[in-house]
Amino acid sequence: MQNVLLNYQCGSVYKAVYLEAQDAVALATILRAGQTPPASLLNGTTSPPSGTSGNQQPASLLKPIWVDSSNMKDTVIKDNFVDKGTLCTAVGAAACTAAGIS
Repeated sequence: MQNVLLNYQCGSVYKAVYLEAQDAVALATILRAGQTPPASLLNGTTSPPSGTSGNQQPASLLKPIWVDSSNMKDTVIKDNFVDKGTLCTAVGAAACTAAGIS
């Protein structure tokens, strides 16, 4: 995120870890109970790596969020994925203020 605020990088992708964990716990609990996960949790499929035998498997795929300086405060900072103090110390107060991070 430092490079994004310093304009060395235009952005980065982010998926909220707590949402991935929430889906993993729900799926594990359902599968452990010997039940089939509901379609509302399974929104895609995964395939084995090239050259590996196997079939496609149902999956819960979260949509990645594009993070740039305009939404950094409302994504990675809000979710505590990136520590605001550490980030602003690294890039300087001016860069954080310009991005609306204070």
